Amino acid sequence: MRDFEAARVAKNLALSKSVYEDCDDLMVQVDRLEKALPDVNVGKLLQNDASIVSSVNVAKAVQNMMTLYELGFKRERVPSMLEECPRLLLDETDLSARDRIRLVTERIQSIFPDETDEGCLYAIGEEPNLLWALADLEIFNREARVDIAELPMSVQEMVVYATRRFK
Repeated sequence: MRDFEAARVAKNLALSKSVYEDCDDLMVQVDRLEKALPDVNVGKLLQNDASIVSSVNVAKAVQNMMTLYELGFKRERVPSMLEECPRLLLDETDLSARDRIRLVTERIQSIFPDETDEGCLYAIGEEPNLLWALADLEIFNREARVDIAELPMSVQEMVVYATRRFK
């Protein structure tokens, strides 16, 4: 991590009154994460969400990473997914990572009925933030098919990019 990146992470931790605003404590936690999550650039992970250092349970983070591998995400893609979407490491109470992936797969297929399960996994791998962007939309709670034009523009962009439907 470069000095200016570290300074931004430290500033964000100080603003959130994290117990890790102390440099020595932060380095111990970063070291734990680097050892537990091989191939993950912890610096990038912290740049995307500095608060993760305070809220992550390292054992659950490893379990969530292993779940991504078990579900068929490519070995070389999983570390990038975690760096882009640190929430994947958290122990969320509403849905497990496996259930969230299943739900988002169903939602992508409701938008694009011809999309395969493998295609949906690829899309989630490309845009892991879809796991929250699509899962949390109320529009999917109705019985009718959802048209992509009904989604918020930011979600439309993620879906189109991830599913490669812009050709």
